[in-house]
Amino acid sequence: MAYRWMVFVHQLPAHPSNARVKIWRRLQQVGAVALKNAVHVLPESAQAREDFEWLRGEVIGLGGQAAIFDVPSMSDA
Repeated sequence: MAYRWMVFVHQLPAHPSNARVKIWRRLQQVGAVALKNAVHVLPESAQAREDFEWLRGEVIGLGGQAAIFDVPSMSDA
């Protein structure tokens, strides 16, 4: 069975640093797996979409940028 994935990519201003910690903690709470510092993934689901949409709003509210991508599969090839 192949999973579909949702990828959350974000960028936050360097200051204040507590904004980065806030978003990092929320990503941990929803169970997102970090691929890189600002790239996280979750298996596609309605809950994952809701969590990532909420996070995108938070990031934008903190002066950053965020995008959500649907990915049919992932490979290291």
